[in-house]
Amino acid sequence: MKSVRIWQVVSGILLVAFIVATIMAVVQTQATSAAQAKLDCAKSWLEKANKLHDLHLKDPTTTSEASQLELMDQIMKAYECVSGEDAMMGH
Repeated sequence: MKSVRIWQVVSGILLVAFIVATIMAVVQTQATSAAQAKLDCAKSWLEKANKLHDLHLKDPTTTSEASQLELMDQIMKAYECVSGEDAMMGH
């Protein structure tokens, strides 16, 4: 009888450990997905900014105040993707 009771306790402890490990795995997966979404968002904006910057370097006549503002906007949007903060706060 004592042996059965010990196995019941051990089984209960293992079940709780399994549940905790499963919850932690789900939370980690969600955090990884959120981080990847942030990186994908930033990558898109940085690719656009890189193309515009390359254009400015290859042909300086394409550089205007409007295109510089567009470049800055693209960089700030990439920052917002990663940080979750408004890049204009404090400016």
